[in-house]
Amino acid sequence: MKTSNQDHHSNIFSKHAIKNICIGIAIILLFLFGNKLFAQVGINTSTPNASAALDVESTTSGILIPRMTESQKNLIASPATGLLIYQTNGTNPGFHFYNGTTWDYLAANGTQNIDDLFDGKSDNDGSEDGSSVFLGINAGNNDDSTDNKNIGIGFSALNAMETGVENTAIGYRSMELNTGANENTALGYRALRGGNTSGSSGNVAVGHLAMGEGFTSAPSSQAESNVAVGASALLRNSRGDFNVAIGRNALAQNQTTSRNVAVGYGALSSYRASQGQNTAIGYNAMTNYTSNERAVAIGSESMENATGCEGCTAVGRLTLRDNTSGIFNLALGERALEDNQSGDFNIGLGAHALNTNISGSNNIAIGSFAGAYETGSNKLIIDNYNSFVEANAGASRPLIYGEFDNNIVRVNGEFQVGNPNTTGFSFPTNDGASGQVLTTDGNNVVTWETPTNGDITNVTAGSGLIGGGTSGAVTLNVIGLNGLTANANNIQLGGTLNQDTTINYGIYDTRFNLNSVGDFIIQDGGNEIFVAQDDGNVGIGTGAPDRDLTVVHGTNGPTNGFKLQNANGTNRFFKFFVSQSTSNPRLLLYSDVSSEATSIGNFNATTGIYTATSDRRLKKDFKSLYFDWNNFMSLETLTYRYKKDASDKQYIGLVAQDVEKIYPELINYVAEDDIYHMDYSATGVIAIKAVQELKQEVNYLKAKNEQLKAKLSQLEALEARMLLLESQLVNRSVTNTSEIISNN
Repeated sequence: MKTSNQDHHSNIFSKHAIKNICIGIAIILLFLFGNKLFAQVGINTSTPNASAALDVESTTSGILIPRMTESQKNLIASPATGLLIYQTNGTNPGFHFYNGTTWDYLAANGTQNIDDLFDGKSDNDGSEDGSSVFLGINAGNNDDSTDNKNIGIGFSALNAMETGVENTAIGYRSMELNTGANENTALGYRALRGGNTSGSSGNVAVGHLAMGEGFTSAPSSQAESNVAVGASALLRNSRGDFNVAIGRNALAQNQTTSRNVAVGYGALSSYRASQGQNTAIGYNAMTNYTSNERAVAIGSESMENATGCEGCTAVGRLTLRDNTSGIFNLALGERALEDNQSGDFNIGLGAHALNTNISGSNNIAIGSFAGAYETGSNKLIIDNYNSFVEANAGASRPLIYGEFDNNIVRVNGEFQVGNPNTTGFSFPTNDGASGQVLTTDGNNVVTWETPTNGDITNVTAGSGLIGGGTSGAVTLNVIGLNGLTANANNIQLGGTLNQDTTINYGIYDTRFNLNSVGDFIIQDGGNEIFVAQDDGNVGIGTGAPDRDLTVVHGTNGPTNGFKLQNANGTNRFFKFFVSQSTSNPRLLLYSDVSSEATSIGNFNATTGIYTATSDRRLKKDFKSLYFDWNNFMSLETLTYRYKKDASDKQYIGLVAQDVEKIYPELINYVAEDDIYHMDYSATGVIAIKAVQELKQEVNYLKAKNEQLKAKLSQLEALEARMLLLESQLVNRSVTNTSEIISNN
């Protein structure tokens, strides 16, 4: 379009495209609407968009924004909010707009660093030296920007942290007030929030308020190497170290004690004494415990109401539940010693054992419901469920009954030695008549018999009898001394042997010896190879046993040690051998499969953990583990109870017959007892394989997600530019053509 001035016959349009556009806009506005009236204006279109004050269409040209230097930009007086210019030099050349307070820069590629975000903070010097990363309002506000390697995500996470290193805090106000702690991990609302200033390290807090309120600003408040998992776990801990709390409110009130283990809802939740080193595992286990005395409670509500129990161990539901002042009690089995309050040194093994005992001490009850109604002291009761129904049955009912204070033990039943149906015998269950003696008929029958009077007859001096010879009278004198000696025709009982009694077998010189204290000793070549001491200790390979049975073996693993073999074959055995290492002693296990050359596993001397052999040199036919998601997901994880478990405890796990269909390598069938066994440790290998498969899928989806995020970022940038253009044109007032020309 061309428009000429009628008076001067000259072109009023400039050679500059932007000025021509502005003149065209002004003319259209003047002709159509008059002064200060507005509507949609279209350039190169007759149908401008109703939502736009100015709609410019072109496929060959763009809109040119005013260009100027940084100095010229800064000289603009009272710039309007939303004013847009293009800066040609200085800091961040490109588009700048005035936000009402200051000039902002429109980055060409959007946000490049976390530090560019409104609620993000990180080192932006380009050094890539392991600086900290923070995301969230006030997160990491006081970080000193050195190589701290901290991560804080969430409102005020790591807000006060200045010099602490290698901390991770994720969650609202997590580790908010800490200034100098190291190597901590906090995950959850206000987790590890306290204001401890330095020294605390290696703590892990996962859950709502986990270790969230105990830290203070006192210099001595240093808590190290604690693990808190669960809402309010270790809630108030301030200086306690090496604690493990798993479960809601576990060890919630603990402040300064160390080396406690609490697993389960409310476990040790009230504990805040000074000694520590307690173990509580189970729902509300030791939940009201407040004493300095150390104890162990394993089982739901075990020692739930107990306030103290020094040296006590309670394993099973409701065991030692009400103990207040009793010490050194052992309860194993559901409700064992449940009502005990002040009784000491009791042992209850079995469900409901010593269940109603309150103050009795020094009792031992073994068996389900053994001593369930016993309330006295110094009792030994070994029995089972069948006797508990008789309350106050006393000493006559239990199978085995004893009184420690009176040194008696009683069998309320038939006492047998061996099997009376074969070569053994049983004692009568009655006391017989006065003067009777126990006799046997040689056919497994032992009875009370009345002895008959008479002389000893038919004693001859045959070969091997005392005195020698083949005929003549023999004098036999029995003298009650303290040993055993042979003197002429006398056999003396009692006294001390004055020499060894020796039997020689050729060159082996095996000697049987009773020493002065009554020990029985077998020697070989002068070395003691077997000893039975007068205190009951037996030694094999040693002359000084210090336990009931002490076996000392040689130093060669393949040929020495303790061997347990099936009589059905020489290659059906297992052998145990104690290693020679003093720094890492272990109990090694050998079997016929390994031909005793190498061990098949070992037990750790400290933890008791069994470690199986897994040496590549012992294996062959390596193949990658097959894996199928459908098979994996079809594995049914179950809870169950064993039919013959008297405690009726619930377990979790898999069923061997189900697993065998998918992973038969995990299943062993034992023909002797017709039972399937499963290698649970190998399920961890399958889990690792599943994680590897899942990781591949995650990496693929992550890459796809990054592509979508990049496209979305481009669209958002384009939308922002269009909105900015719209905002500049909506309220613009054009009064005359000369104003447009002068402004452009």
